[in-house]
Amino acid sequence: MQRDSRASNDEPVVTVTEITDPTAVNEGIELIDQDAVQLDPQPLRARRVIVRLERAMVSPGGHQFLLDPSFWRPRLEHLLEVPRYLVQKSRADLARPGIEVLELGLKAHDGEALAALLARSAFHRQGRSIRVRLCHDLGTCAIDWRSVEKGATDVVFRHPPDRRLEDRVLDVIRLIEAAASIEQVGLDSVRLCSGLEPLPDEFVLANLLRDRGWI
Repeated sequence: MQRDSRASNDEPVVTVTEITDPTAVNEGIELIDQDAVQLDPQPLRARRVIVRLERAMVSPGGHQFLLDPSFWRPRLEHLLEVPRYLVQKSRADLARPGIEVLELGLKAHDGEALAALLARSAFHRQGRSIRVRLCHDLGTCAIDWRSVEKGATDVVFRHPPDRRLEDRVLDVIRLIEAAASIEQVGLDSVRLCSGLEPLPDEFVLANLLRDRGWI
């Protein structure tokens, strides 16, 4: 692993670049392994993933553990084995006419307590989509009332303090699975959202795991 003195704490741990131009697949990088090959004249869609750990830039071969099934498989299997201990509490003090708000409490894979707020419309019971957002303090998080009024379920949650990136990814997976279970929809109906760009690193990695069919 090679240190990069130019990196700062503000840089995202994971950067994903969508590539549609075949000539740009290897632009600006040293080719170690090619996993995007265009075999016929169809539009190319590929991704370049760069992973940083803290202030360190991971060398081209060193980030593979975050994208390797053998790294995630035992962690995801353990996540399935640990009960969620999901508790739902009505928050009438936060509700609005026609909108129900629930406070969710559940256990992470390592026993840490996870907390979230879930808001949903009483008038849209079928085909509901779920928006999951991250916040630092549930007491100051604003529910997206406009999205809820349109029929979406809005979920805001916070991580326990001092969580490693891999734990935060598993926290996100646990939360989206719990929300999908409550709303009785598939994981493909859950969208990870952020008011800031880029998405939080744990959201990017959770999306990658989902896209690859590992969850």
